[in-house]
Amino acid sequence: MTEPPEPPTPASTPPEGPTAPEDAHVSEAPEGAHVSEAPEDAHVSEAPEDAHLSETPEIDMSTAEVEILPPTPRAPPPPPTPSGDPAPVTPPTTAGADASPDDRVAGLRAEITAAEEPSAQAALHFELGALLEDEHGDAAGAVKEYLRAFNAEASFRPPLLALLRIFERRRSAKNLGRLYDAERKAAATPRQHAEAAIDRGVMAEDIEGAEGLSHFADALEADPSSALAALMLERSARAEGHTDLALEAVSKRAESSSSAVLRGLLLTEIGRAREEEGDVDGAIDALQGAVTGEGAQYRALRALETIARRHGRHEARVAALEGEAELAGAAARGEGEDAGSGAFSVKRFADQRRAARAAISAEYEAARVLLERLDDPARAEAALGRALAFSPEDSLLGSLRQAAAQGAGDLDAARAQAER
Repeated sequence: MTEPPEPPTPASTPPEGPTAPEDAHVSEAPEGAHVSEAPEDAHVSEAPEDAHLSETPEIDMSTAEVEILPPTPRAPPPPPTPSGDPAPVTPPTTAGADASPDDRVAGLRAEITAAEEPSAQAALHFELGALLEDEHGDAAGAVKEYLRAFNAEASFRPPLLALLRIFERRRSAKNLGRLYDAERKAAATPRQHAEAAIDRGVMAEDIEGAEGLSHFADALEADPSSALAALMLERSARAEGHTDLALEAVSKRAESSSSAVLRGLLLTEIGRAREEEGDVDGAIDALQGAVTGEGAQYRALRALETIARRHGRHEARVAALEGEAELAGAAARGEGEDAGSGAFSVKRFADQRRAARAAISAEYEAARVLLERLDDPARAEAALGRALAFSPEDSLLGSLRQAAAQGAGDLDAARAQAER
């Protein structure tokens, strides 16, 4: 069986063609693809550092679009037989695994010439690029084949990842920016869009010395559930002095966090920041959201009590004090002895005796606010009753509870307390 004629090599490729339209070859990418690492088994291992990288040409791509390279020439159909019937087509011969690299290159070029489906062309161009890079050390030729693969099927991500790997190693800002933009445009899911935008923002800050804020904001807008996008936006916004944007990023982190402890800590941070901005209602709302969760509640309660006391929000302060007393009381009764503070593996109270003191103190302060600020002796009497449960012999608490019961009109409770 004779080998088909070898098509022209990349060195004889005709002049560059026009660029693709805005929506060219952008179809859905596989769901699990990552945008910053090439697959380990995709034949795209790095070439040696000195393997013709200095000869790799700059890629002339229009904004957010990879340049369309001329297609590989297709062999003409064979002439008809004397009888008029089409001549039988000899299938291309693919070199075996034991063939020389040159024979494998020739075999792949023959397969590319015969391939009709864009997806098949893309896979073959990618395989040829990997062969040129790994076996021949021809990074310039590999780049051309990776580009042809991406242009044949933009949803086929390995060639784009290979191009990013090569130019990230070269720190070629011009080409990397265009490749990241192309990756973002070809993204089939919000997650892929966000990851490409994050990579573009990191490149802007690390290589170009520019701000990456707009790219991180675009990433978070594309995928509000991306914790990485929110974290990068917060960091960049704080560095640039954009407090409101940083606070918005922290809010997104709290919304998307799967950790109750982290969510509580972030909401507490938001509450304190909003108070500093003069938004007391917003601060109390954030802190109340933190205390209704399951993590870092005591820390949030202390912050809520402090802010409410500072701004005369008596109902919020009482709620915070009662919440503190409930958690301290649970510790005093030995409930959840192995639990930490909700944020770190450190016990909130040294022992049950100190926990009981904290519970009594919080209940007493809540009762005082209820009596003096809210004129609610019934609730004050209940708070003092809970405090007395930890110290039944405390005469001061007993007399205060008796007075609160009388003020609430509960004479039976006042008489019972007086008889103790």
